[in-house]
Amino acid sequence: MAAMTSHIEGLSRRRAIIVGAGQSGLAVAASLISHGLQPQIDFAVIDASREEERTWDRRWHSLRLHTTARESALPGLSFSGDPNRHPFADEMGHYLTNFARTFAIKPIWDTPAIHVRKPGEGTTLELITSRGEVQTRNVVAASGAYARPRRPDWAYDLVVPGATLHSHDYLYPRQVPPGRVLVVGGGDAAVEIASELGLSHDVVISTRNRRIDRALRAHHTRSIALNNGDPAATGAITTRPPVINATGDTVTFSDRTQLTVGSVVFATGYLPGDAWLPDTVVPHHGRAVDTSIPGLFVAGIPGYGDPHAPRIGTVARLAQRVARRILERP
Repeated sequence: MAAMTSHIEGLSRRRAIIVGAGQSGLAVAASLISHGLQPQIDFAVIDASREEERTWDRRWHSLRLHTTARESALPGLSFSGDPNRHPFADEMGHYLTNFARTFAIKPIWDTPAIHVRKPGEGTTLELITSRGEVQTRNVVAASGAYARPRRPDWAYDLVVPGATLHSHDYLYPRQVPPGRVLVVGGGDAAVEIASELGLSHDVVISTRNRRIDRALRAHHTRSIALNNGDPAATGAITTRPPVINATGDTVTFSDRTQLTVGSVVFATGYLPGDAWLPDTVVPHHGRAVDTSIPGLFVAGIPGYGDPHAPRIGTVARLAQRVARRILERP
C-alpha cells in the first residue's frame, strides 16, 4: 500500500487531475494536449475501474449505438470501418482504448476519487483518492453520467426464483432462466432488452411510458434497418403499468392487479458518478463546466449546467471549454 500511496503522491503539483478515463475525461485530456500540455507531466488521468475495463465493455452484447460511427467519434480519431454504421457497445470501448493510446494518455486505473476540497485561500485543491492525497490546481470531474445502477425502492422486497439483474449486469438472454421475466423501465435499455428476451422468454414490461408500444415498434423497425433490410425476429411482449410494491415473487401494479414473475431485469437507469464531490458544489451560473469551487470543473455529468453533457457531440464542446478554463487559471 505504501508504494501505491507514494505513486499517487507523485502526481502532486500537476496542472490538473482528470477523474475519469471515459469519453469525457479523454476528450478533456485531448483538448489539453491540443493546447500544448503533456499527459503524465502537466496533467494526469485517474479512474476507479480496473485497467482498461470500460463501462462500454460491460453493456449487453447486442447493444448498438444510436449514432453512427462518424457521429460517435471524438475529435482527433475516427472509427475504423464504415463511418455510417452503428457500432456495437464493445466497439466503443475498444475505440476509447485506441484513443488513449493515440494521444499517449496513460490513465492510472483502480484509483477512485473519494473527495475533493479547497484547503485554503490559494489556488490549490486537494484531491483525496483511495491511494492517497494529491494537490493540484485543477480537478476535472469526468466520472460518468451512468456510474451507479438505480433501482426502485420496492426492488428489495422482490424475491424471485430466477435471475435478478440490472441492465448494468445484463449481457445476453442465457443469463435469464426460462419462464416469465419482468422488465422494469420505459427507456431505450428497457425496450431493447425486452425485445431481445421476447424471442426466448415470456416478457412483461412494466413502465410509466404511455408510448411504450410505439417505442417497441420503432425499435423493431430500427433493427430491420441495422440488419440491412432483413426481417428482424420479434417476440410477444405484454405491457403493464408501473409496479407500486412487491412481496416475494409477486408484484402489484398501479392498477392493483398482481403478477407472479420468475426473473426480473431492472432497466431503471443510473445515478451519476458524482458521489465524491462535496454536497455544497453547485454549477457556476452562466458557465456550463464551472462549479462553485474555483478550479473544480465538471465534464459529461448532467445536472451541472448542460443537460446534454453525456452526448458525444456535447462532450467535445465542453471538453474544449474545460481546457480553456484550466489554461486561464493561474
